Amino acid sequence: MQNPLNFYKTEKLRFETELAQIKKKLTFSSMFRLAVFIAIIFGVYFFFGNAKAMMLIFIFGIAFFLFLVSKHTDLQHKKNKIQALLKINNTEINVFNQDKSDLDLGSEYLSPTHAFSYDIDLFGNGSFFQYLNRTSILSGKDKLAEIITSNTIDNIKLKQESLAELANKPKWRQNFSATASLVNVETKADSIVNWLNNHTSFLPKFMAFLPTLFFGISMVLFGLNYIEYIGFSYTIT
Repeated sequence: MQNPLNFYKTEKLRFETELAQIKKKLTFSSMFRLAVFIAIIFGVYFFFGNAKAMMLIFIFGIAFFLFLVSKHTDLQHKKNKIQALLKINNTEINVFNQDKSDLDLGSEYLSPTHAFSYDIDLFGNGSFFQYLNRTSILSGKDKLAEIITSNTIDNIKLKQESLAELANKPKWRQNFSATASLVNVETKADSIVNWLNNHTSFLPKFMAFLPTLFFGISMVLFGLNYIEYIGFSYTIT
């Protein structure tokens, strides 16, 4: 990244444009969902007394409505991510302009008993931690504080190579940070990783196909009932 400030400004403009577009899509999605819901109510009312027509409108109408809800949720998630990316670039531009108010001070890591953190201003206003920290979750922040206070010289070359690689991937870094910032973490990452590594399923693998199988059988029965091949009692039992 030859000129970081120009990069951040370009990215900011790009995400502002994308945010405006996604807001329009969300507005259209909300209005369209409302129209579909009203159409379902009107269809059921219009064909009231015609059980087959009512069932057809209700089943496919609700299925389509739920599909639209899912798409709206995806758009909302995309909007949140774009806002997070926009915030990242605004923060970096502010830092270039000597405004560090958006950066974490790391004051909770200040310790008068530590051998050198007070002497070299590792934490606090204008500290090394404030300029360095770009973590998005608490466990990452804790790990960074642990690294810079450990005073270890292990794997220096590997760390330099990692930093050199990440320095050339600003978009990847921002995408990773924005994604992580949207995660509401209530449990420490170490506990989650340990649970995943030691998790054992208590259900047989074939059980995973049962919901899909049940849905398929239900749709077939509804279809057969609609064409009067079987009675309605078979469908509900």
